[in-house]
Amino acid sequence: MKISTLFPLLLLICFVFSGCQKNDRPADLPKLYPCRITVTQETVPLAGASITLQAVNGSGKYQVSSGRTDSAGIATIYTYGFVGVPLGDYKITISKVSTEGGTRQADSFGGGKVVGTKDYQLVDNKFTENDTTPAKITITEKSNDTSIDVGKAVHQMIPSMPVSPLM
Repeated sequence: MKISTLFPLLLLICFVFSGCQKNDRPADLPKLYPCRITVTQETVPLAGASITLQAVNGSGKYQVSSGRTDSAGIATIYTYGFVGVPLGDYKITISKVSTEGGTRQADSFGGGKVVGTKDYQLVDNKFTENDTTPAKITITEKSNDTSIDVGKAVHQMIPSMPVSPLM
């Protein structure tokens, strides 16, 4: 292989590997403290739920942290892609959505799209909104693990948004 061909290839490899690493911690990211939240529904672990922590008196770009529950109902919470949450008081919102139904409509290119699906919220609505959630946590320098039971299972249809045609 010629040097003139090899150099751009090596440069591309260096660029790709230096840009894809998640070790680039922002200088202004505050110290983070580990936080795990266990979510149950009628005492059964709730897998696949989205968890969001919103700072009560926060401002700036690091006021929201999030995670997703595993099969045991446990979510590790991340801030800006790093494990942990800054110190402070947070409201916790919890949501789990199920998409059901639908049929595939083929197009002339051999692909297609699924139409006629319906989305259902599987968690009581009071937990899905920051204004109504009763779930809260204070992140301290000590243990920040907590458990939340979201109550009875629900199956409430989420209204679909009208889609406007592209102009």
